[in-house]
Amino acid sequence: MNILIIISFVLIFASAMAFLYPRKVALRIAGINKYDTETTPTKFLVLVYVVSTLTMIVFTALLIFELKDITDPLPSILEELFEWLNV
Repeated sequence: MNILIIISFVLIFASAMAFLYPRKVALRIAGINKYDTETTPTKFLVLVYVVSTLTMIVFTALLIFELKDITDPLPSILEELFEWLNV
């Protein structure tokens, strides 16, 4: 299970980097000169945004699911709080 947590974290980080530099990623996919950011095809930009969004959503949900299943004992204060919240 720990490998899934590491993979999820790495892919979330990679998706965040694609959000920060979408034109550079789109140019890398298109195979165009990496310094020609003004002529980036919009279909590749849309592809980068869609794939990054889906990757971020899926692997964030997987990371939350995996971290929720860790069964470490909780402090008594948190147990009382969770019982009060009916979690």
